[in-house]
Amino acid sequence: LFADHVSLTALSYLGAVRAVPSYGVMGPAKAALESLVRGMALEFGRPTTTSGNSSVPSSLRVNAVSAGPIATLSARGGIPQF
Repeated sequence: LFADHVSLTALSYLGAVRAVPSYGVMGPAKAALESLVRGMALEFGRPTTTSGNSSVPSSLRVNAVSAGPIATLSARGGIPQF
């Protein structure tokens, strides 16, 4: 299903775990994203074996990065005093 050494990276934000003013529906959306990342890491991050006697690690690495606020046009418009 997956090639060897595949990495999936999702971008999250503090609003996934804390109420942030003017963040609206993005908080629950980021919380769901982080939940999906944890589930995928658990499900797909395990080594698998190939046919034959040898075991070859073949896994999908799944991570979420929460880098903090970035001064984008959207953030400046929705976050007061940003």
